Amino acid sequence: MSNTLLVCAVIALAPSLAMAQQKQLSVTTASPEALALYQKALDFAENVESGSARPLLDQAIQKDPDFAMAYALRATTGGGFNVARQNREKALSLVDKVTPGERHWIMASQARTDGDVPKMKEHLVALLKLHPNDHHVAYFAGNATRLVDDNEALTHFRRATTIDPKFAAPYNQIGYIQLRKGDFAGAEKALKQYIANRPESANPYDSYAELLLRMGRYDESIAQYQKALAKSPGFSGSLIGIGHNYVFKGDFAKARESYKRLYDSGDAPDKASSLYWTAVSFVHEGKTAEALEALEQERKFATEEKLTPIAMTAQLDQAWLLSASGKASDASAHIDKVEAMIGDAAFTDRAKANWQRQVLLARALTAAQAKDFATAGSTMQRAKAALTPDLPTASTENYESTMGVIDVLQGKYDAALPHLKRADPEDPYAMFYQAEAMRLKGDPSGAAKMYKKVATSNQNSLGYALVRLRAMNASGT
Repeated sequence: MSNTLLVCAVIALAPSLAMAQQKQLSVTTASPEALALYQKALDFAENVESGSARPLLDQAIQKDPDFAMAYALRATTGGGFNVARQNREKALSLVDKVTPGERHWIMASQARTDGDVPKMKEHLVALLKLHPNDHHVAYFAGNATRLVDDNEALTHFRRATTIDPKFAAPYNQIGYIQLRKGDFAGAEKALKQYIANRPESANPYDSYAELLLRMGRYDESIAQYQKALAKSPGFSGSLIGIGHNYVFKGDFAKARESYKRLYDSGDAPDKASSLYWTAVSFVHEGKTAEALEALEQERKFATEEKLTPIAMTAQLDQAWLLSASGKASDASAHIDKVEAMIGDAAFTDRAKANWQRQVLLARALTAAQAKDFATAGSTMQRAKAALTPDLPTASTENYESTMGVIDVLQGKYDAALPHLKRADPEDPYAMFYQAEAMRLKGDPSGAAKMYKKVATSNQNSLGYALVRLRAMNASGT
């Protein structure tokens, strides 16, 4: 694969206009060995095989400590919050020593991490103008724009396959976008092409297995996940996916066996993920105390491993579960702890602002669960004031979902529906409360359809665990 070109040290310090405008993005490094390692790592990273990419990037950085793009890619391949932050900061410190294309790539990555959509798009436009016929650039643009617009992302991914039909990675993302749109046939076609283009790797089988999971074809899904594990025995996504299948089959012990395999074989973030999914399985089973214990284990582990965002999320998850269980005071204590952590964490200002918004939403929902609608309303006003047009779509969707749920809890069903329809259309928690609003305002037919959609969505999460059984009972599924 000739996706990148070696740039010697002299050109790296003073890239010419001709170099900057060539069709493929040139990568600045003085080491041919480092370049070869980076190229292999990029292939793995694009195909969600981070475990294979990480050691190659670490070696590349050892061979060339000024390899900006290696640091930028390493920031995306796991190892925890501090590893990602340190590598992003190192890449940013080197942007004056690389080609214009590399600079725009690195700056777009940072803007995406910060949730700064206008700045991200500004750098993507410049990058695509410089390198319109580089399939890796088109793929990168697709991944970045998924933050705000699936249709725009789909255009970039399809452009990448036009540039190089044998390029496997875009078919994976095309499949997921089609799945999100509810086009199962289109998703299956794309993911089968992904397998055809990359038959010896784990991720194509893992992705196809996830589609089968979403379609409720649980045994077929497990078989595809097993194929992925045959290619890569520690592939984390497949161990998680097998667990999800057993959760939806009602075999919670087998589900936790698969999550435990991830804990035993994975790195620190994988172990934290294992504890989270174990907690979710207990919620599905109706065992709240055991779920809270698993979330506390996740929080403690993440704290010990300095996985700060995971530790904070575990606290918010505990608060969510406690508030749903009628324990608003205990929930508030966890939210207080998260808010206290924000100021001392090594986050950017934008990241801190995002955490503050999450805290406000958690406080508002907790107040509403306790029937304190005055506090919920005033807190949501603060959350709304914190929303700005430059934020990712998810920020607005989270606000709309929370506002809609609070309206349902308050008995304002007509007010709730517009909010819930502006929430993430794939979020089963928001969909469930949309069904509740429909039922309670006198639309049993619409509610029945939405309850069934929730019951069969098979999108595992803590939110889904809180509503799936209720949706199944309401729909008779």
